[in-house]
Amino acid sequence: MIRHSLLVGIIWTLSSLWPAMAWQTETFPPLEVDSEHLLARLESYRLLYRGQIVGCLDYDTRKEDNGLVRKAYLTKGQNIKERSVIHLNQQAKTTTITRSGNYNATPIKVDLVMKNGKVTGQSQDPVSHGNTAQKQAINTKLPTNTYSLDDAFHLLIQGLPMETDRVMKLNAYDPPTNQVYAMSLTVTGEEKITVPAGSFQTWRLVLEGGPYKRTYYLSQQKPRRLIKASFPDMRLEMELMEISYVTVIMEIAAQQK
Repeated sequence: MIRHSLLVGIIWTLSSLWPAMAWQTETFPPLEVDSEHLLARLESYRLLYRGQIVGCLDYDTRKEDNGLVRKAYLTKGQNIKERSVIHLNQQAKTTTITRSGNYNATPIKVDLVMKNGKVTGQSQDPVSHGNTAQKQAINTKLPTNTYSLDDAFHLLIQGLPMETDRVMKLNAYDPPTNQVYAMSLTVTGEEKITVPAGSFQTWRLVLEGGPYKRTYYLSQQKPRRLIKASFPDMRLEMELMEISYVTVIMEIAAQQK
């Protein structure tokens, strides 16, 4: 069974392949985030499992007075349709997570709030709970400077400093497992990759220390964008489909302000 996550849920799905583990957290300084890379934009990705296209994921990111809102729409076959809305503050930290949709005709409904050092709310996630409508009350304490492994994490990393061999430490909350992990994000080098949207010179980043390893490829051209994400242990990938004309106009307008 494939499990959703930061891809509005596809990666959340695959977390079920690992048992929940009690990872020890540490105290880390906040990440250095350059907001000039976090712009309003529309993005479309294709999702591949074992090299086969299994769905699509669309992002709609907009500026708000107090931060950003990132909407994600996931479609996988006829059985999985999901919408997520994530609000971030001006430091690019998640403040609220809302998910809704259906998984094999079973409703998905997640409402979480992250503030005052904890995450609270309700989770009805049939992907995480064995294809049932079981509800779970969430009330989990968070260490200082904790980030959320949701769909907005793909946006957050675009604003981080990039140089080969740079290592960034962070505490990350994983909504599907309701666990906090001490993780490391390493810029392992540069790589030219080709996806449906074209060929790009990218920074390659590896995230380790949580329930599964991830590799991200970010464009070097400003503003950065996520070109590809790979989850090798699960044989899952997401690739940028296109850079729309509307997105280019939105980014130019943002840079001129």
